[in-house]
Amino acid sequence: MNKYIYLLAVVFGLSSCNDFLELSPTNKVIETDYYKTQEDLTEALVAAYDPLKWNAYNAYSSYELVSNIMSDDAETGGSTVSDQPQLQRVNDFTNWVTPTNLPEGLWGRSYEGVNRANIVIEKCPLLPEGTMSAELRDRYVAEAHFLRVFYYFQLWRFFGYIPYYETNLGLDDITTVPQLQPDEVYAKLIEDLDNNVIGKLPKVVPANEKGRATNGAAIAMKARIVLYQNDDTKMKEIASQLKELITDPAYQYDLIPDYKVLFDDEYEWCKESVFEVNYTEIGNSNDWAGKANQGNSDIIMLGARGLKDPNNVYVEGWGFAPVTKALNDAFLPDDPRKWTTIIDHEEFRAEGGTISSDVNQYTGYSVRKYHPRAGYSSTVGTEALNYKNNYRVIRFSDILLMASEALLRSGGSVGEAQDYYARVVKRAMGDDYKVPTVSLDNIYKERRYEFAMEGIRYWDLVRTNQAKDFIKGWDDTKKYLPIPQSEIDKSDGHLVQNPHF
Repeated sequence: MNKYIYLLAVVFGLSSCNDFLELSPTNKVIETDYYKTQEDLTEALVAAYDPLKWNAYNAYSSYELVSNIMSDDAETGGSTVSDQPQLQRVNDFTNWVTPTNLPEGLWGRSYEGVNRANIVIEKCPLLPEGTMSAELRDRYVAEAHFLRVFYYFQLWRFFGYIPYYETNLGLDDITTVPQLQPDEVYAKLIEDLDNNVIGKLPKVVPANEKGRATNGAAIAMKARIVLYQNDDTKMKEIASQLKELITDPAYQYDLIPDYKVLFDDEYEWCKESVFEVNYTEIGNSNDWAGKANQGNSDIIMLGARGLKDPNNVYVEGWGFAPVTKALNDAFLPDDPRKWTTIIDHEEFRAEGGTISSDVNQYTGYSVRKYHPRAGYSSTVGTEALNYKNNYRVIRFSDILLMASEALLRSGGSVGEAQDYYARVVKRAMGDDYKVPTVSLDNIYKERRYEFAMEGIRYWDLVRTNQAKDFIKGWDDTKKYLPIPQSEIDKSDGHLVQNPHF
């Protein structure tokens, strides 16, 4: 049988900073007739980026939403305890997920991304000579390697013991794919970044290519992976690489002076942004399956239920991931990041607004950073699926705090570590604020304030061995989700279930 591939329309060269990855399915061709031109490979590369946006793939399985719910900063919420049971279970470590009741989309969307990245890596070198410049071809391949690392990074963090392949599989190949140990996956990710990505991507991209991977994003991804692995042998190395992003003006990174505007639409891809997932409201999707969505469907999930805003800034949502009192109370009272992160329901009501308390796991707090806003979604198609809020995956403040941590852990300059740490603290608290002495504990606290409800807190707790201290019911047996039973069954017993399941 001929294998068909669905083509994706690609928008390049417009003035908006969200042009890259604004796609819609158009038609299909036989694979043997495809991957012959530069345009074909451009479409294939864009298709490899697309799973970054599939928050509703195979039920709600957003990387960020699940990560927030697993942390001590958010509950699951929703209308009732039976609303999205896979999300309810991932939040309850005393009655935790099972191989048949978990956010399976975390697995499927990531492997779709791996598959699509592998296609670009395989097909680019096979283009007829003269079809594409060597420089552009090499950039496409490096981007695809970055994406493959990104998808495997998600699989590694969530599942640990994963099948790892660099050449796409035929229907009969599943039993030949090695299921690696977590340490083996880590080594593969670092090897891929070092050999195939870092130094092979541009430091900056023009406005009409925002969304594409850069060398800064690759270095930052490596730092995240090393820190999560707690690989002290590489701390000095990543401290040096992160310093390049901080000191080399060619990267054009800096902190935005006012933290409160960071999550406004006009500050997407600002100088603080290292990597974002692009979303657009112009897709006008009606697809609840999640694979054709170009809007951010997480946004409606995060909104407070029954919200009526007299100022017409925020609109109501479905009440998922309510912020915990513990997070609200962790902030210093005068830290402006608290207001940017959290909507306090009592304060909102006191200002004339309305919010329902008749919801599951009601806490009295909702996330503000990614709360649905008036005018941020198209009214054509299904409005709930078409929010344009980008996810800020890596920000420059993370570069500064990761570099500070790596310096301390490698015996590097304490003065530099203090400077990087102080830049983040003073941006929030003001130049006259007396910055505490830098330490690992203070860095970890600062990371909670700076990145609250951005999908980072849970992984910081796990890697710093604090999860059991902050999350009820968590222990080392909960580090990895079970492999979906459907995948075990499809492998005809080749895949081995994760320990403790």
